[in-house]
Amino acid sequence: MKIRIAVSLYALLAIAVSAADVTITSLDCHGQLTWTNTVSNATYRVEWASSATGPWQQFEALTNLSRVQASNTTVTVTVPMFYRVVWTDAPPQPGRFAYQGFNPEGILLVTGRLDLEWATNVVSGTWAFDYVGPGSPETAGRDIGPQIGQGELEGYWDGSRFLINLNKGWADNNVFLDGVYDGTIFQGPWGWSTFGGERTNGTFVAHRITP
Repeated sequence: MKIRIAVSLYALLAIAVSAADVTITSLDCHGQLTWTNTVSNATYRVEWASSATGPWQQFEALTNLSRVQASNTTVTVTVPMFYRVVWTDAPPQPGRFAYQGFNPEGILLVTGRLDLEWATNVVSGTWAFDYVGPGSPETAGRDIGPQIGQGELEGYWDGSRFLINLNKGWADNNVFLDGVYDGTIFQGPWGWSTFGGERTNGTFVAHRITP
């Protein structure tokens, strides 16, 4: 999960986030940005934007100010005005996700919800999906495998990505989700595998809808 707090050069915006209290406390006239967190050991990234609504840039992308060439007497450039702190190694929070699964051509096949929980690196939860693609649910199994209806899931979180098996306890005929998570969106490829190998695959995106 990434926690982002924005602050202007002229007006300080300090916000406590309920999931993890990352708060910008000051930006002084000497250019010193200070923030606090309830966690002592964490990794951060400071980003900038010319507007409070973004787009947000990392500082290594700030290359357009080192050499400004102009042919007019009036010159306008984009400069950092707002700053935010991104907690880059924040632990994910359990919650409900709105799920969409697509075939390799990008056609929507499945919608539903994922309810995810985890302790350290072990993921558990449930899912409930409906088939919304072409044809009927009765013939859709050859395109998506066993991901219609509902069930229990199991998986693993390695600090940046999830590997989830939608068919907990099954030794064959499994649908796997392998994706990255940025605190709001969990997305990546899905695949249906049997003892004979991968049968079919696609992509998915799951938007977090509850804290």
